[in-house]
Amino acid sequence: MQDPVVTRIIELAHAAGYDTALLVAQAWQESRFNPNAVSPTGAAGLFQFMPATAAEYGVDVHDVESSTRGAMKYMGALLKRFGGSKEKALAAYDWGEGNVARLLHEHPEDWKLFLPGETRDYLKILNLAALLEKVI
Repeated sequence: MQDPVVTRIIELAHAAGYDTALLVAQAWQESRFNPNAVSPTGAAGLFQFMPATAAEYGVDVHDVESSTRGAMKYMGALLKRFGGSKEKALAAYDWGEGNVARLLHEHPEDWKLFLPGETRDYLKILNLAALLEKVI
């Protein structure tokens, strides 16, 4: 039986026409599907929003639907800012928009080499998403 949190993420992603596998992989990476997760840095909820970002996008971080919709909206904004690149948008989701923008300015060709290790690991969710796409 599928986890009800995962089921709801999939339903919301399908309804929005969003990349379901990517969203599920991102929720796994962020919180292991725990809507009550809180990081040492203060990020909270299923998609680990920082308080300012949650406020900006109107996200109730502990509500599965609100957090999922917020993550899709935020990723949409990041995709737009970074020219449709999922890799750059995910790096910005994890490490911060300003950090990624600065890195792209300083190292436009080899920017990934200068990412923190945690963010390089985070980008591996693209691989997880590709695997999930085959089963969901």
